[in-house]
Amino acid sequence: MDLIAFLNKVDFQNLFIDATPFIASLIAHTISQFLKPFTEWPKIKRFHIQAIFMSGGFPSSHTATLFALATTVGLIEGFNSTYFMITLVFALLFAYDAMNVRLYAGRNIKLTKKLIEDLQKHESIHIDLEDPIYTIKMKDVLGHKLIEVIAGGILGIVIGLIYYYSVF
Repeated sequence: MDLIAFLNKVDFQNLFIDATPFIASLIAHTISQFLKPFTEWPKIKRFHIQAIFMSGGFPSSHTATLFALATTVGLIEGFNSTYFMITLVFALLFAYDAMNVRLYAGRNIKLTKKLIEDLQKHESIHIDLEDPIYTIKMKDVLGHKLIEVIAGGILGIVIGLIYYYSVF
C-alpha cells in the first residue's frame, strides 16, 4: 500500500477523539515539563531552561502523564471498567515509584558519593579513585517529594478533564 492510499484510509476527523487518552497524556507530560523551569526559579534564583529535559522536580511529569491517561480512559470507558482499573493501577504504581523507589535510589547515590569523598581524604587507603567510574557525575535526587507527586496527579486529572470535554 502506498502512502497516499494509506492516508486516504485514515479518519483524520476522528483521530483526536480516538486518541484522546494518548493526546491528553502527551499534553500533561509536556505542560508539566515546561512548568519545571518556573518552579525551579525560586530555589536556584535563575531561569534554568534545561529543567524542561530533566526528570524529578515539581510537578511530577510521570504522575501527570498517567493520571491524565487514567482520567480520560475513565471518562471514555467508564470508571467501573476494567480499562480504567488497569490504568489506575499503573498510575498509582508510578506515583508510588516516583516517591519511594527513586527516592531511595537517590539516597543511595548520595551515600556512595559521600563514601568516595571520604575515601579520597584518607591517604592510607589505596584505591584507584582515578578510575572513570568514580568520576561520573550523578544526580543526587532521582525521586519526588509527596507534594510534587500530588501536584502532578492534580495536573494530570485537570488536563484529562479539560481535553476530554473540549473534544466530546
